[in-house]
Amino acid sequence: MRRRVTSMHPSMPVVLSIAGSDPTAGAGIQADLKVFTLLNTLGTTVVSAVTAQNSTSFGSIYPLSKEQVETQLQTVLDEFNPLYTKTGMLGTPEIGELVAKYTKNSLIGKLIVDPVLKSSSGTYLLEKSAQSGKATGGGHIEFLYKNLYTKTLFPLSFIVTPNIPEASILAGIEVRDVDTMEEAARSIHKTGARIVVITGGHLKGDQAIDLVFDGRRTTLLKDERFQENRNFHGTGCVFSAALTAWLARGYELLDALGMAKKYVHEYIRL
Repeated sequence: MRRRVTSMHPSMPVVLSIAGSDPTAGAGIQADLKVFTLLNTLGTTVVSAVTAQNSTSFGSIYPLSKEQVETQLQTVLDEFNPLYTKTGMLGTPEIGELVAKYTKNSLIGKLIVDPVLKSSSGTYLLEKSAQSGKATGGGHIEFLYKNLYTKTLFPLSFIVTPNIPEASILAGIEVRDVDTMEEAARSIHKTGARIVVITGGHLKGDQAIDLVFDGRRTTLLKDERFQENRNFHGTGCVFSAALTAWLARGYELLDALGMAKKYVHEYIRL
């Protein structure tokens, strides 16, 4: 059996992304891997689905089978021991359940869950009929989505990073301001996630405000908001990947969150 190592270079921590593939590299596995590399971590990847998308449209989704995903995952773990694993688009509930199994067995490090439901263009990315690429209706998909995360993955998670629309579905309330962000964060925390980070890019106002709740204390992270009418494709992926990398490098939580937020800020400026 091959000896498992933490890195090909002793000073470079290993991280893992389980997510979909984006051919334009603006989101998903490709975006995660770019961030991991730029932030001096050794990124490993497991592809959950292949997509046809770009910054303005989403064409198709082709989820992999549970067996295909597990084969990739086991191959990574035969050689590497990731300190942190982040998830993005999972494609099917079965893949989410697979992630839960490996987390329970302490094989993939601390789990950071970016609970992706829709692409930036509005296409559902988790659905019961995903293998046929056909949606079964928003309400049914959202029920499956909420159940997978709140019942299966969040109880095992170190950090979860929903955006405003995702937090609204997961908490069952309309998140429209900082007060309702905190209400949603407290509700999501009750599912078992240790730390809830709601990213506030969808809120109106001059500032982009993220809210952090650890079960005891609420912290607000603020930065200026860009007002240009642009489609910032993949910012959620970039944020969670940067957070994963900074934590793997040993930074404290609030420092890592602040640096991840600043990284996204600079990413949008480019």
